[in-house]
Amino acid sequence: MRRKRIRLRVLLLLTTLGALSMLNRARERPPVNTLFAFRCVLDEYHDNHECPRDVQDLVREGYLAETLAAANPLFDRLLQMCRTEHP
Repeated sequence: MRRKRIRLRVLLLLTTLGALSMLNRARERPPVNTLFAFRCVLDEYHDNHECPRDVQDLVREGYLAETLAAANPLFDRLLQMCRTEHP
């Protein structure tokens, strides 16, 4: 009886640690849908203009919401890629 309790506690502990580990990994990874949407906005903007200087250009022109612009630091990298691909 006592061994069953110990096994259950160990199993519960391992399950909890595994779940916490998955949550940490999910927080560290940027949402792929957000990056894809930003890339689509960037392509749409580039069809009508040259590459934007920064994310705020997209916000000012109405291509991107302010909340989404502040959400992801990888947007700056995508803008740099746009400027190097289309000088």
